[in-house]
Amino acid sequence: MIWNSFLYKTSDTQVVRTQDEQSIISTIANNPIGNRLVYDYLEEKWDYFYEKYGGVSFTLPNLVEAATSRLSTRNDLKRVENFVKSHPDLGIAKAAFENGIETINTN
Repeated sequence: MIWNSFLYKTSDTQVVRTQDEQSIISTIANNPIGNRLVYDYLEEKWDYFYEKYGGVSFTLPNLVEAATSRLSTRNDLKRVENFVKSHPDLGIAKAAFENGIETINTN
């Protein structure tokens, strides 16, 4: 799948400039098909994103918001809730995950 392939290239600085990574991921997340791919990617690469953006940057909350904004099923809700439970230190992204859970509940 093209979206998936491109998504995994976003963390390769030889392919995508660091400053463009978040906007590309967010753009993919805005696509109905790409949204779940982005959430899967965020979960899989959480340690990478947390290490890279977890300090003082608003990038991490923006990525979480983009990844959760179109999720809508009970399964999606369970996945996000379980992810939050298994990662007690979400840092600056904690509020974004809480908002994501609220959004999934209303979708």
